[in-house]
Amino acid sequence: MIKPDVMPDASEIVHYDRPELPLYIRMGTLSHYPDCKALCHWHEDFEFIRIYDGEMDYFIGGNIIHMMAGDCLFVNSRQMHYGFGPKKKECRFLCVLFSPTILTGSKALFEENIAPLMKNNGIPFLHIRQTDADTDTFQRLLDKIYYLKENRINYEIHVLSALLELTLKIIEHDSAVFPNEAEPPALETHRRMVAFISSHFNEDISLNDIAESASVSRATCYRIFKKYDRLSPIEFLTIYRLNVSADLLTRTHDSISLISGKCGFNSVSYYSKLFLTHYGCQPHIYRKDP
Repeated sequence: MIKPDVMPDASEIVHYDRPELPLYIRMGTLSHYPDCKALCHWHEDFEFIRIYDGEMDYFIGGNIIHMMAGDCLFVNSRQMHYGFGPKKKECRFLCVLFSPTILTGSKALFEENIAPLMKNNGIPFLHIRQTDADTDTFQRLLDKIYYLKENRINYEIHVLSALLELTLKIIEHDSAVFPNEAEPPALETHRRMVAFISSHFNEDISLNDIAESASVSRATCYRIFKKYDRLSPIEFLTIYRLNVSADLLTRTHDSISLISGKCGFNSVSYYSKLFLTHYGCQPHIYRKDP
């Protein structure tokens, strides 16, 4: 199961291919996520997605983009986002994450070219559709990056060249000419509530607690989660707890009872029932074959 580790501010801890180099290249499938849906998170990195088979919806900063086979997607830095399959159908995709800081060793070039893109809320993403004029270039570069990762020793220096070309394409893309806009207040409220859940998921927290963490009413809290996650706040909390428990099942030798309690479930039988619903198997089976 692919689970993003999340910091208390809801930012993702990206497990880079090498700890000293902030670069992550993985082929993934939606079926690796419970209910074919990742949890909402953000990170400082740029992210590129390339769909190979199937289709996927992607939430980015309040927008939902429907992606088909052949489509590519750029997600800007610090954007709340997640991918999901509305019909729970399989989708195979490439995900490339990297810190923009690796693109150039020149502080001046970074401040003049890269930083303005990172800080521009008017460009939360770019959806490059299969039918767009320059889609071939994005596909070719992302295919090259994955090929290099899988087939070349010391592939990183070659990948950096392709990442520079990709980023330049984004900066020069016709659709990238947007005014820098302030982030909608509801998104910051959402981020604060997700951060609260990630910090307190193992405690006995309620809808009231989640709402109070962002100083909003229960109704506003519920409405924001439904808008941005298509889940109620309590459903989000439950799935978050299940995600953490799945990670503990594969990384530790703790008993299922102990893991259940660590993740905020008061009843092992209730936890097992929920796990079966979301993962299609009991926790002890998942532990043997995640």
